[in-house]
Amino acid sequence: MTLRIQKNELTDLLKKAQRKTVHGPLVESCILSHDGEQTLDIVSLVKDGVSSVAKFTVKVNGNAQEIPIPNITDLLGVLKYHGQTVILDYDDNNRLKVKSGSKTTTITASRDAIAYSSSPESIDVWHSHSIKIAHKINTETMSYESANGTIASYFVIVADSTDLFEALRCDGMNGKKTGKYKFIFDADGFHIETGTELKGLTKATINEYDVGKHTMCFEGGLEELMKVVMGEVELGFLHFTERKGAAGEWGLIISMDEDFVFQTSVIA
Repeated sequence: MTLRIQKNELTDLLKKAQRKTVHGPLVESCILSHDGEQTLDIVSLVKDGVSSVAKFTVKVNGNAQEIPIPNITDLLGVLKYHGQTVILDYDDNNRLKVKSGSKTTTITASRDAIAYSSSPESIDVWHSHSIKIAHKINTETMSYESANGTIASYFVIVADSTDLFEALRCDGMNGKKTGKYKFIFDADGFHIETGTELKGLTKATINEYDVGKHTMCFEGGLEELMKVVMGEVELGFLHFTERKGAAGEWGLIISMDEDFVFQTSVIA
């Protein structure tokens, strides 16, 4: 099975899926899945299997196929040394060849490899579980399908990805990242607060939507995500009232054209 793709497109896709945080990548492995038409995607849960699931896509012609990537970081390291157009050639011996110009790099790539370093499950099993959870997210209605029925977004807003990135990246002020982002809604609009007073506590106003008074905290490497997203995104906020005061009280759907991230809140 072979797939021809622009290196920068594949690199961006892998980096989005990786969900890099201050504690390292939230996703270590994945399966590149092509629908046989024009869409290559990665769907994956983060390592805890609970707090977040995401789907990222890129438009590229190809045949229907699935290519396991046991280590996203390693493949990104390989791609650095290749030209702008690469061919991925996956064979029946669980080997993935990356080709460009006169270069060919071979790495092992088995669906039976573990999903991440401490996982008891294979990439194949983890991928199936990820697809099942991802199907619960509806980006058209910005809702979540729970065991007890559909949970609609409490409110939905639109924001510019650059504005979000500029606010989120302030978490790195003076070289001390917390990895947490506080979302604040009040009469003056929507704000994101990052950092600490010791190194710099920053509050950035995203827009002036008045959706009531709410405060919630998210992690999930959102800064790294917004770094590689362009244009406007939809943010859908779901309130899981049965979890009031606990982690997961709020759910956030970030919809980006055909891509999405679903992230649950953490204790501030």
